[in-house]
Amino acid sequence: MKHVKSLAISLCVVAGIIMLAGTPAAFAADPYTQIGTIAVPGGLNQFDILWVDTSTDLMYFADDGFAKGGGAVDVFDVHSDKFLYKIGLGSFAGLFDATHCCNGPTGVFPIPEERVIWAGDGNSTIKVISMDRNEITNTINTGGVNRADEMAWDSKDHLMIIGNSSEPSVNFLTVLNTDTNTIQGKILYPNSTGLEQPVWDPAAERFYVPIDGSQSEIDVIDPTKVVGNCTISTGTNCGVTSQVFIPTCPSISGMALLPNGRLMTSCGVILNMPSGSIVQTLVSASTGSALSGDEIYYNAGDNQVYWGSAAPWVADVGALTVTALSPSKAGSHIIAANSNNNHIYLPSSVCGCVEVFAPVADFPAGSTPFSH
Repeated sequence: MKHVKSLAISLCVVAGIIMLAGTPAAFAADPYTQIGTIAVPGGLNQFDILWVDTSTDLMYFADDGFAKGGGAVDVFDVHSDKFLYKIGLGSFAGLFDATHCCNGPTGVFPIPEERVIWAGDGNSTIKVISMDRNEITNTINTGGVNRADEMAWDSKDHLMIIGNSSEPSVNFLTVLNTDTNTIQGKILYPNSTGLEQPVWDPAAERFYVPIDGSQSEIDVIDPTKVVGNCTISTGTNCGVTSQVFIPTCPSISGMALLPNGRLMTSCGVILNMPSGSIVQTLVSASTGSALSGDEIYYNAGDNQVYWGSAAPWVADVGALTVTALSPSKAGSHIIAANSNNNHIYLPSSVCGCVEVFAPVADFPAGSTPFSH
């Protein structure tokens, strides 16, 4: 959607295809094979973000469960590929209703250096979880009605951004100080129909946030300038230093930061950031069709981007090609990767488990799949 601002620079990007100069060469994009499954106690029904912390080999999973109050953050050891424990069971909103307006947990984000996990919940709160105690130690209300959803963290200034993406009146972004657990400011988006997966770019020192509305855009935000409440259509610039409009994207749900300041969007458009110029638009190599998905995940271990979608895609960042995850597998809207061993994690409500994939080169024919 287009906003009227006095200071923000609107960048109407012009589509073009240029060479992806300076991008590291891709690792060998071997076919993948399913190497096992990780059972989740109680099974899986409705869920949201997966996040792998490669510094600890732990994976965090926003699991809504099967009923109200049944949500928890599930924790996995992705070195041995085993389920460890649930955190906050009975303290999250759980599966609230079929509209997903108020389910929880939704977004989840570990900060190992602060020994905490942040998790958005369905009642417009954020739960702060101690990694040392494996329990919720603080609850912060963002001031909305429905779910506080997906988030990213500014590691320089220790500022978190999180979106309330399904409010009955006005959707908004909240910037919080993670040292003090206090709200620093909000950006209100009266015309937004969705605020999706944000990304922090440490080189540019900016957040990139996809905003859905009459047209798709990515807002480039300086979080240090988001102080107090500001309405995007009437304020000065609300900390938004520029906007990138992408007419070819019907919507942007997920994004992933690539090497050399490039940004992959879930619709397959690769951007130079923070300028917003289009590098290339990727399509399926087999069908030529446009890409779409929800959570997408960049794996530095093999230089691939993985798509959370009904039929998971794999994008080779070096070769700029897109293929289906092989062998073909029904997917979900989320996916994650561990760059330490190149294992890929795909939750499934069919098996009530997390399916694990790895390169065929590491697990040749005849390997016995594990079941943990």
